[in-house]
Amino acid sequence: MALWTPCVSRSYVESHYHIGERGCALRKVADCREFPSENNCSLTISGTEQEVLEAATQHAVSAHGHDNSPELREQIRGMLKDEVPVG
Repeated sequence: MALWTPCVSRSYVESHYHIGERGCALRKVADCREFPSENNCSLTISGTEQEVLEAATQHAVSAHGHDNSPELREQIRGMLKDEVPVG
């Protein structure tokens, strides 16, 4: 199973995602290891920006006790990084 798959349809991708230099949709990553936590969380989430934002928000609420708020979502959005393709 490949860790990084190429874009399937450039027109679909262009209309739904931010396009990187290689012409493929940029995937985003949220990595809990970059932030101190009481439980030393090691979860990493990757996918489209919207997918990662949703999953990371749910994780922050359920695992770290944060309130689901617009402020939390903006903080998470600000910590997202571009995923580095493998290979």
